Amino acid sequence: MEELKNAAYFTEYEDLEVHEIMLRDRPRQEAYKNAIMNNTSLFRDKVVMDVGAGTGILSVFCAKAGAKLVYAVEASNLAKVALSVIEENNLTSIVKPISDLQYFRVSHSRPRPTVVFSYFFSYIVIFLRTKNKNSVNQLFLYEPIAPLRQITIFKINVLFMLCYVM
Repeated sequence: MEELKNAAYFTEYEDLEVHEIMLRDRPRQEAYKNAIMNNTSLFRDKVVMDVGAGTGILSVFCAKAGAKLVYAVEASNLAKVALSVIEENNLTSIVKPISDLQYFRVSHSRPRPTVVFSYFFSYIVIFLRTKNKNSVNQLFLYEPIAPLRQITIFKINVLFMLCYVM
């Protein structure tokens, strides 16, 4: 039963109409691209994991911002679309689409992400940056148009921008 619930959950994200609406929203896409490209120091030479990569566009932005490796993790069938986007951008040597988390359990020799990036709740982007493999150093919550603000929660440095893309 649990497996059916999981399958149904990920199937909801496969609706290409939803992704088409987001991709055609030029101000929104430019805002995310600018948030990444204006903060290349967060990505340069880093191993990035884009959780819920969808069509892979944000993974592509991370690669273009200088990431040395990007894991584009997408559990739904959109992983196939992401692969096409990655190939179209000639980034297959940098962006690796992953549709099964077993990929990380099988081998401990794979480079571990130092930046975890996720596009969630529609307009919010999260960046987790780790000091080392075991401890979280900074949490960045981006709403990519407003000024960057900083607070500390449980000794985690939280940087965030709050503003809706209209």
